[in-house]
Amino acid sequence: MLGPLQPQTNYQVAFERGLELARDQSVAALAALGAERADDGTYRLRVLDATFSVDLERGAISLADDKPPAPEGANVGLAWQILALHYLSASPPRPSAARWMSFADFQDARGYTPVYRGRVLHRLCGTVGRDRESFVAACHHLDGQPMDWADESFRFEVFPRLPIVVTWYYGDDEFPPNASFLYRDDVLAFVPLEDVIVLSEALVGRLRGKGW
Repeated sequence: MLGPLQPQTNYQVAFERGLELARDQSVAALAALGAERADDGTYRLRVLDATFSVDLERGAISLADDKPPAPEGANVGLAWQILALHYLSASPPRPSAARWMSFADFQDARGYTPVYRGRVLHRLCGTVGRDRESFVAACHHLDGQPMDWADESFRFEVFPRLPIVVTWYYGDDEFPPNASFLYRDDVLAFVPLEDVIVLSEALVGRLRGKGW
């Protein structure tokens, strides 16, 4: 009898499933999600401050722009590849007057909250979010758009139709700095709740200067 799948195997299975779903999308649906078809049949998908080249036929995702590679190299890791495929598998977006909400506002978030706080909020505030200067510099470096919310706030176009706002609050003598992530209330139309955690954690990694 086979034992439980190892993490890397789980990632590979998720990649194959995501690839299959993305391949079923029409060109029009992919275009509505912001994926631009290139002359060679691949797609260009803007992700934060970079562009992914998505080859659905070959099942390959790589960086498409000419920016210098990140410190850990220019390859796109499986986590980001899976997130991109899940996003490209979504139904085409419909115009809506979406509102912003925190992770705790999601109906099924309660069981995930401790994991979310540890992997996203605590990790941010323990690194680039430990002081204002570090946070602002990291956000500007990742092409974040300043917003007039909280003490400091930046909006990130993680995918073309999936923005995330990171808000940061000063600490004091009693409490350390704090942060929150805000999502549009239609985010679950693009990715499942588990992906919201992974995507937020991956954004923190990019803010910290980690590679793809």
